Amino acid sequence: MAFNPANPLCTLEHVKQALRTTDDGDDDQLNECIDVASREVENYTGRRFYQDTVVSARLFKADTPFLCQLDDFMTITGLIVQSDPNGDGSFPNTWTNPTLNGDGSLSGGDFQLEPLNGLISGQPWPYERFRPIRSFLDPIYGGLAYPIPFVVAQIKITAKWGWNYIPTPIRRAALYQTIQNFKSSDAPFGATPFAETGVLRLKPNLHPRAEALLQDYSRVQALVA
Repeated sequence: MAFNPANPLCTLEHVKQALRTTDDGDDDQLNECIDVASREVENYTGRRFYQDTVVSARLFKADTPFLCQLDDFMTITGLIVQSDPNGDGSFPNTWTNPTLNGDGSLSGGDFQLEPLNGLISGQPWPYERFRPIRSFLDPIYGGLAYPIPFVVAQIKITAKWGWNYIPTPIRRAALYQTIQNFKSSDAPFGATPFAETGVLRLKPNLHPRAEALLQDYSRVQALVA
């Protein structure tokens, strides 16, 4: 049975074009490498570049009374925001959603989704922060039973999680990583011989060009010494 990657970030056609091959003999192996590379890209960035088909609920812990970091989502269709000020798991408070305007901006409601307008440097970007407005506050205490702040998940968000498109740099990074994974089969023990230089050992990292392309998409920015 042919192997089909789940939610691939690049296509078999593009990989074969990059390898300058039309042979179908390695298609299953290439598809496996695409699947592995796609998950490596997602793990590196801390993001998922495909969107759920249905909504689901997730719990979040507010950073402060004024800000809560969220997982990525790009549509307010089906969005439900609830809070649990008493810390008893009931989430009795449902917040009013903002209204989607014709220009893609949001207005009104009990909270502000950021980045504003769903854009960063003009590029469509998922909402990843939740900011209460109009004197509302995120609950960060769970009542008397939970006296320590910032430890209780008291925000429930129901949404279609994930990105609704794959940015070109992400596709390209997945392509580079797929080819590296495929070529690594030529070096099963982590090293491969070259006549000019002797034995070279492969590093177990992302392809350098892939890593460079992913920097701007990483939720956890690398520290630079």
